[in-house]
Amino acid sequence: MIRILGILLFVFFAGDILAQNISQGKIPALVVNVLQSHYSPAEEFKWELENGNYLVYFRMNSKSNKQVIDYKGKVLKNVQNLFVSEITKVVQETIRKKVVYFDISDGDKLSFSWWQYNSYHLLGN
Repeated sequence: MIRILGILLFVFFAGDILAQNISQGKIPALVVNVLQSHYSPAEEFKWELENGNYLVYFRMNSKSNKQVIDYKGKVLKNVQNLFVSEITKVVQETIRKKVVYFDISDGDKLSFSWWQYNSYHLLGN
């Protein structure tokens, strides 16, 4: 099971290394409009083209975000950075009970078109 999870994580994140930087002027209007309709106050855009999909890194409300959008404008993946204050108290208490020698430093909310989960980053005391 762990091997399968490791392979899946590698497949999802390994592509980030192979991406090609492109300017926003070369992005189809449909793709840009999808991003702007969901995140109008976003800033500091960095676009990449990877396997025909558009990756965009941006900041909103002092948090880093990443989206993968296909050429039709469908959002395939969304990664939103979470502040510790945005992590529910139940999750924080559970982590503190089960992982005694670590504190939560921050978290990420990952959404795919078919699946959503949160990941949390821990720091040793």
